Amino acid sequence: MKAGLMELGVALLACVVAYGFGRYAQPAKIVIKTETVMVEKEIIKWRTKIVRDQHEYKTVVEHKFPDGTLVRKSTDEKDSTTKIDQTENKTDNKRDSSTSSKVTEWRRSNWRIGALLGADIRRLGSGFDYGGRVERRLLGPIWFGAEGNSTGRVGASVSVEF
Repeated sequence: MKAGLMELGVALLACVVAYGFGRYAQPAKIVIKTETVMVEKEIIKWRTKIVRDQHEYKTVVEHKFPDGTLVRKSTDEKDSTTKIDQTENKTDNKRDSSTSSKVTEWRRSNWRIGALLGADIRRLGSGFDYGGRVERRLLGPIWFGAEGNSTGRVGASVSVEF
């Protein structure tokens, strides 16, 4: 009967340890931060082309009269045309870039439990002492604990986590 209780106690202890490990091994918070940057460039180029055509016309008119006189009349005409051709280039240059980062914060446990095993080095043949320790986080990295062993010794501890 005692062996069955011992096995039940070990199984129960294993279940408690497994539950505690599963509970505190998971992260407290996972933050995924995605930053998207959109760069938009609009380039407009104007091109103006001016074409000028100039023409010169010279007209000479001669009149010969019967009395032999010659009258010459000359006219100079200038004709110019201007053609303006404007073209527009419009370019939209859009670019998206995004960065993503994942930050995982792990849950900080507030309790620690441990096992102690020791021997008296002055009497090596006397066997081992066993015991346990329980610690609780007080403030930030400061822990306070209590311990006891099979010889009946009990103690208290203060420790700092860094």
